[in-house]
Amino acid sequence: MNRIIALILASLTVTGIAAAQTSTSTTPGGATTAQARSCTSYYVPYGKLEYANAQYSAAFAMFRYCTLLEPKNLDALYLLARTEVQLELFTTAIEHVTDVLKVDPKNTRAYVVLAQAYTDQWRKATDRRPYATNMDKALGVLDDAQKIAEKNGDKAAIWNQRGLIYKYRSDFDKSLAAFHQASHFSPDDSTILFNLGALQINLNQMTESIATLHSAVDLNPNDYTTRAFLAKVLIAHGDFTEAKSQASQAYRIASAARKDPFVVGEYGMALYLNKDLSGGRSALESATKLVGATDYPENFYYLGRVYLDLGLAKEARDALSKATFLPAGSREPTYWLYLGRSNEANGLKDDARKAYQQALKLKPDFKEATTALGNLGK
Repeated sequence: MNRIIALILASLTVTGIAAAQTSTSTTPGGATTAQARSCTSYYVPYGKLEYANAQYSAAFAMFRYCTLLEPKNLDALYLLARTEVQLELFTTAIEHVTDVLKVDPKNTRAYVVLAQAYTDQWRKATDRRPYATNMDKALGVLDDAQKIAEKNGDKAAIWNQRGLIYKYRSDFDKSLAAFHQASHFSPDDSTILFNLGALQINLNQMTESIATLHSAVDLNPNDYTTRAFLAKVLIAHGDFTEAKSQASQAYRIASAARKDPFVVGEYGMALYLNKDLSGGRSALESATKLVGATDYPENFYYLGRVYLDLGLAKEARDALSKATFLPAGSREPTYWLYLGRSNEANGLKDDARKAYQQALKLKPDFKEATTALGNLGK
């Protein structure tokens, strides 16, 4: 991150900061006129573009430098705080957005960012005990925002964040009501529809979720994450053909999509489930090597299944061992079932037995694991 800022400093234009060095005119915030101009005409717009493309480190550098030029530029400070939330710099995000609200207490957007910072600080903490009151703080911030919100877009953002908080608290009924309220104020907001569609999965509303996610994709066709998530839901629904169509589109939308282990993984799964072993193998091998790959144990699981189908027993065992080692994967009984099968394929009956027993520990009525364990003794 510091390296990015250093690169910006090294590439300043003559008409920007270099020109500002000779200027004697200053703004109320203490910056020279040229500095303020470069901040609003270059750094903020460019930072917004980087943020829109999910290049948060680059966006941070732009907004941070702008706030150094103009410490009282509230727009830049707000944008910096919003970006810091994405980079999980929650403490500084809270400080910066609080500074914005001290000067501009009617800035509804800032309230929402503050609520998001409190929410995500709790959600992403390894030890949540220091942040036990964060969710209540977030709801209180949203209460304050709701009192002053006038625009439908602001009201939608408030209700959307409420929906997320209730979802993280597993209060799905309140979450559903909040997302519907958000969608009422902003019916064409694809992000709200994505959140609603994701929640509907928790409520076992599979058909409704697919319809909602289709609407989100129609509103924002280039959102490869939503397309990939739609593919994931379609796979769970058993519609492998449509899942392949959506996953393929997601994969091809942008080069950034092909660096996203979630998108590449869903693409590989869809190919595999449509009997394309070669394509599925290639995509899943790529997905398990990308940055952030360990956040998606399902990619290692499906890669293990591909290897089993191809008769590559050792490779299958390696992939499935990784899938069950990762925290989220360790709770999946099916992953342990297939690890057992890969152990059997490698002639490791004792390891296979342990894997099947773990599958049954997680799911006592798991018939396939019961059968597999019984067959080991024959």
